[in-house]
Amino acid sequence: MDVKREDVKREDVKRIASYASRITFYVTRYFHSKVGMSKASKILVVVVCAVWLAACAAAPSTRGPQSYFGAGFAALRAQKWAAAQSAFSAGLEQDSTQSAAFTGRGWANLRLGQFDAAYTDFEAALALDPEDASAWAGLGRAQLKQGAYAAAVESLTQALRRSPLRSSAYIDRGMAYYKQGQYDPAIADFTRGVRSDARSTRGYYDRGLAYSKTAHYDLAIADFQQVLVRNSSDGKARYALGVAEYHLARYAQAVQDMTAAFEIVQATAGQRYQRGLAYYRQGDYASALDDFNAAIAAGRGTAYAFFYRGLAEFHANRDEEAVGDFGRAIARSPALSAAYRQRGLARYRLGRFEAARQDFESAGRLGTPGSVGYLLGLTSYRLGRYAQAIQEMTAAFETTSPAPSQLYQRGLAYYQHGEMAAAYADFDAALNAGLDTTYAFYYRGLAAFHLARYARSAVDFGQAIERSPDFSAAYRQRGLAEYRLGQTDLARQDFEAAIRLNAGDTATYALGLVEYHLGHYAQAAQNMTTAFQTTAPTAQQLYQRGLAFYGQGDYPSARADFEAAIAQGLDTAQVYLYRGLVAYHQNDDDRARSDFDAAIARSPGMNAAYRQRGLVAYRGGQFEAARQDFRTAQRLGAGDSVFYLLGLAEYRLGNYAAAAQDMTAAFQTTPPKAGQSYQRGLAYYRTGDYASASADFDVALRGGYRTAFAYFYHGLAAYHLQNYGRAVDDFTRAHKLDGTLAGVLRQRGLAEYRLGQTAQARRDLDRAIQRDPRDASAYYDRGLLIRDEGDLAGALHDFDRALALRPDDAAMLYTRGRTYYRRGDYAGAQADFRRVVALNPQQAQAFYYLGLTQYKMRAFGPAIASLSRAVEIDSTLPWAWYYRGLAYREIGQNERAKSDMRQVAARAPGSRVAGLAARALRRIP
Repeated sequence: MDVKREDVKREDVKRIASYASRITFYVTRYFHSKVGMSKASKILVVVVCAVWLAACAAAPSTRGPQSYFGAGFAALRAQKWAAAQSAFSAGLEQDSTQSAAFTGRGWANLRLGQFDAAYTDFEAALALDPEDASAWAGLGRAQLKQGAYAAAVESLTQALRRSPLRSSAYIDRGMAYYKQGQYDPAIADFTRGVRSDARSTRGYYDRGLAYSKTAHYDLAIADFQQVLVRNSSDGKARYALGVAEYHLARYAQAVQDMTAAFEIVQATAGQRYQRGLAYYRQGDYASALDDFNAAIAAGRGTAYAFFYRGLAEFHANRDEEAVGDFGRAIARSPALSAAYRQRGLARYRLGRFEAARQDFESAGRLGTPGSVGYLLGLTSYRLGRYAQAIQEMTAAFETTSPAPSQLYQRGLAYYQHGEMAAAYADFDAALNAGLDTTYAFYYRGLAAFHLARYARSAVDFGQAIERSPDFSAAYRQRGLAEYRLGQTDLARQDFEAAIRLNAGDTATYALGLVEYHLGHYAQAAQNMTTAFQTTAPTAQQLYQRGLAFYGQGDYPSARADFEAAIAQGLDTAQVYLYRGLVAYHQNDDDRARSDFDAAIARSPGMNAAYRQRGLVAYRGGQFEAARQDFRTAQRLGAGDSVFYLLGLAEYRLGNYAAAAQDMTAAFQTTPPKAGQSYQRGLAYYRTGDYASASADFDVALRGGYRTAFAYFYHGLAAYHLQNYGRAVDDFTRAHKLDGTLAGVLRQRGLAEYRLGQTAQARRDLDRAIQRDPRDASAYYDRGLLIRDEGDLAGALHDFDRALALRPDDAAMLYTRGRTYYRRGDYAGAQADFRRVVALNPQQAQAFYYLGLTQYKMRAFGPAIASLSRAVEIDSTLPWAWYYRGLAYREIGQNERAKSDMRQVAARAPGSRVAGLAARALRRIP
């Protein structure tokens, strides 16, 4: 103990001299308890309070102020703030000289939210005792609540001078600094607060807010995570974590954490807006719109709310809505140049080029960043003002280096204006800068043609044709260039090609089929679509394009084509199979199951349909139906891969041995992935084959499947294999990966206990209980540890808490009964053993201990009945025979007693109990 604390202790002892002084001493120590107190001091406080309370109780009739003060302090401890306030007020009416009573009432008023009253009480306390650290701390908090931040800093500083370890005072002072925008001293105080009390979630949360204000978002995230480790249901901390992640551009995680926060606490309009920004940054415009809509509907109709909703609408191709929202943003903030620019883009896309131009001009006047000059040039081009477009784009390029696409656009303006040399130069520069598009080559070819550079022109049209083989205009233009060069045969072929393409020939569809078989699904779908623009497709052609859409992952388009093919009369197993596959990918399981049924009805030997229907059943939790379909698919030749799916279904049905067998069959031809090895490891673990499970978990971990659950189950297998050091390492890794994983702390505690690391084991079991106070197993396991250390009372306390959560757990009841027995509480033991045998009538050991307990209670008749039941179930229990013999002897049935003692000798020759039985036999008449 330091010198200051020793001085306080000596001063406190002196203050006990008078009856009223003892109350002040009690209150002072009560508030000192927030920063720590020696065990001896605590005992002294309890003794003094007990004497004082006894004195109050002995008072004959009148109730003095000390009685009220004692009641007030008791109410404070019980967190009954209104009762405390009332008691202190009653006492102070009789004796207003007790500073501690004013302090106590001040804290009660604080808790009740009566800040003015609290302020008055703390001032009264300090007038009586200027050294009362608790009163200074309370005064500071009252001032903080009243918004008197500078005064709060001074009061809390006074408190800390007198009680330097008061963590709450540091945190309150930190908040006072924070409210004044003094973030560095605020952070320093929050840090001192959490050092004094590492459990203080408030300190970590407030420091996280201060770090966010100073843009130290990584540090803020660490603090908010500390809060959530201590209280995972803290919605404010979860939201603040999301905001910090947003500022670090971790948008997906920000969305996840904000969403989790809104499941705990109702989101405000500003919070929905903030999550909308995160959705927007990650490109989820639909979700962003939902949040912006909600924020605006709830009253957050700010310029930026409308602006960002407009941006989301723009990216979602909802240009009309975007125009409206950008207009609303401008109405609220007329100088918001970016809103003019974005509204101009939306209007441009809608073809309202004059209105777009006006917006771009406004943005330019307001000094918006970006290529407004270039955008003005685009509108001039669309309005047919080519010279003006050239001028505006050229001016823009003087301040900002043009992109290849922008050079191409100015080239178009030059081309339309008839400046072919300038147009050729821009197209050439764009192509050399990497713009590798059909039209860039096509228009350079046109400019070259007008400049009489026919050879160059023919090459460029050829490049355009290579990139777009169905580009009829390119064939036509190349034909013209070849004609000018005298290459008449080549020119004729190109003209014929152009005529065929313009006539809507099926060559484009045939090209699409070839591309489909080459795996070029996007191009296949594009060419088939082009073909269908001039020729109505057949049902088979729609089905084929549907396959191309399916191959590229465009499930809505594929579904539309398959449905159109079926509507036109295509009634094959394959079309139903693929429509079912699309429905499966869209999570439309009812539609998928119906289509797979239809495919099977048309082709009963289609193993793929059974396999896919099994997957639908599995995803829907219909594991028996899934198993049947997987087995059918396997019989029909679906390949060994279906064995793995069959194993998954068996696992879900609890058939763990069959699951391991099926997965092993699958792995004979295809080496398992890491996740599959982990899954088979789970099956082995459930069967009790811990060696095989451990081997599979090893493979999974080495293969990169390093999840918290993989380490957790690897640790469980190691524990069962008595490799406790390995188990501790694995549970530690699991906990680092997922600090919320249930059971990991408890399991690590058990492994540490097996290693003899009792302190670490106790710490982990304590933490497991702190994290989940409803984990009956953690209480039970800690009780076992405590019992083995000899603390039977402590063990019984934990067993009681475990059984309060699982009252019908026979194993826990049996263990508690054994503990009662060891403690000599035979009535408690008997009650537990009776419940065990009621739950499990075949538990021989429970009957044995029930009989032994009854024997100790000298209830010999019930003891004989219980011990008889024990030897009926398990005749190899020599001690049961021995104690039943003793019970028979006690009630005078000597022949039966002798018979039981002989049974002991026969069943356990040479044992200690046999020796005891032999001596007992000699003493029986």
